[in-house]
Amino acid sequence: MTPGPSSAPFSIALLGWARLALQEREGSGYNLNVSELARALALRGHRVSYLRSGMEYSLKPSLRLGHHEPWNHVRCDFVFNSPNLAPAFFNFANLQPELRSPALTQLVLHWLDDVRADLVHIHSLEGFSLDLPAAIRDSGRPVVITPHNHWYLCPQVDLLYREREVCEDYQGGQRCESCLSPPSRARVKASAGLARALDRALHLSTHPSRALWRRALRRLAAPPRVDPPRDAPPPPIPPDQSERFLRANAQIRVLNAFGERRAAALAALNAASLVTPPSPWLCEVLSTMGVRDDRLRLVRLGQPHFDALRHAAIAHPEYANPPWSP
Repeated sequence: MTPGPSSAPFSIALLGWARLALQEREGSGYNLNVSELARALALRGHRVSYLRSGMEYSLKPSLRLGHHEPWNHVRCDFVFNSPNLAPAFFNFANLQPELRSPALTQLVLHWLDDVRADLVHIHSLEGFSLDLPAAIRDSGRPVVITPHNHWYLCPQVDLLYREREVCEDYQGGQRCESCLSPPSRARVKASAGLARALDRALHLSTHPSRALWRRALRRLAAPPRVDPPRDAPPPPIPPDQSERFLRANAQIRVLNAFGERRAAALAALNAASLVTPPSPWLCEVLSTMGVRDDRLRLVRLGQPHFDALRHAAIAHPEYANPPWSP
């Protein structure tokens, strides 16, 4: 069953980093949920626009907007040459542009004016900067933030120190200093610019393996990873690890630029009209971190394929007549 039109259509702007048309092929389940939400909003009659940042670079390094083809009646645009890379691994330790990027924020505000956005739904600030939510609110628009991961607390995203163990205490930002060694941002941007040049020269944008070209070029810039043995047993999880983590993160401590980043992330979340974590755990973590309780609302993510099956079943004329007797 196709959702009916909305009685009061809005112009809704969505922000993220993955390309909607690639769905789960770029950004995995995060982008699948965002793309299906965008599609459903458009089907209900809303004007939906999507802006992504941190993924598109060119050999002409000026900050500007670009346009993808519309996807399922959703306008799809992107930021060229953002000072912040996406996904977050490539932007690790790029702290000052992640805290504040006035030119990037102003570009996004101009885009919101252009699409006549009534409200903004931020699914990821990766590729953007933390001063953006407050700037959008100051422009008179409500802002909803759905954190799909722990990026606001942790620049590594998954709360995994060196991607191997749970980080229970960020130590005011000091532990972050030895967490990751990302590739050169200049090399990543150059690789992405080369990928775009190849796209245009070889017309890869219409080829189904375009995403593979991107991935291959990004891997050229990334350090080699050594995977653990397949038969290695997982480390035991202490029973009170969650409690220790919450206690250690109950206060914002600023001992370096990473600590300043977490304070800025907290301010960004509290600047939103609504913060909608998809799990009770993330709600508890953000509340402990200092996000205002009147901003938090648990909104679980839907599974679009299950939702489609359910709608089809409800629409069936025999839905109310079970084929069995209890």
